[in-house]
Amino acid sequence: MESGLAGAAGILLEERILRLLKTVRRCSKQGCCPDDVHKLRIATRRTDAVLRMFAVVMPRQRVRSMRQSLRQLRRAAGAVRNLDVLVERIESLTRSDAADAAESWVLFELRNRSGAAREHLSTVLESIDPKHLKRRLGKLQSRIRWHGGGGEPTVASAALLLVRPEIDRFLNSADRDLTDIARVHRLRLQGKRLRYMFESVERIWGNAVPADRLTSALRRMQEQLGDLNDQATAIEILGSVRREAPDDSSRSGTDRLIDSHRRELNERHDAFLSWWSDGGRHDLAVEIERALLALAQTGALIPGHGSVRRPG
Repeated sequence: MESGLAGAAGILLEERILRLLKTVRRCSKQGCCPDDVHKLRIATRRTDAVLRMFAVVMPRQRVRSMRQSLRQLRRAAGAVRNLDVLVERIESLTRSDAADAAESWVLFELRNRSGAAREHLSTVLESIDPKHLKRRLGKLQSRIRWHGGGGEPTVASAALLLVRPEIDRFLNSADRDLTDIARVHRLRLQGKRLRYMFESVERIWGNAVPADRLTSALRRMQEQLGDLNDQATAIEILGSVRREAPDDSSRSGTDRLIDSHRRELNERHDAFLSWWSDGGRHDLAVEIERALLALAQTGALIPGHGSVRRPG
């Protein structure tokens, strides 16, 4: 068992990096199918969550470099996913009787962009050398240490220190005026970061901290915001496509698609605000309070919790 703060950080980071490499290999071999692209994005977020959670003992420069690499991979995978979603939506329109030549042109352009995005993702995946990444991991692990005063705290005694900053950032976003779409997007990102961080909390403390209820509440929020974000992303992509339109007809057809997505965006936004005010925000606040209370009590953990076992 590893109960020291620095030791636990090194073990969890190694576990996440090895799982990420496994996902990278699978995605490379199977040609980045949608399911693998999804798992790739999750793997990068889970790794990033450990780097953020244990920032107090991580070497800042090496963490910044690794987070940049994770961000590059996540964005490449995200571009593929976003175009896949939009292509599927436009395909459903072109299969209907209402489809016109302009919408067919938009679909053609989106497919080209999707192919280019997949090629870019493949290039990023090919640039990942497992041996090099493991060496980077080893160098980072060798520099993980407690820099504060006094003795190094245990994972249990540092529980609130580890998660409170991320909770505060989420609550700050939740207190903003969410009639602004940009602020809703920020809340969505903070919610994802908090959810993946509490997956690590579950990994460390198990049933001693009721993280499953909080992650479930955050997942319900993500379900509300996921479709909303898809609409906003579609509008952004279609706006870029419109700038490449060869004629007025193609521009008009693209405008119709943008207007359709904007109407759905507004509907999704209104639905989220209703859910948020009708109990969604309250439910999240209750589960956050429960999790904080449990974390504050981790100094009296039952045997087997508050420590991390090395992957076997």
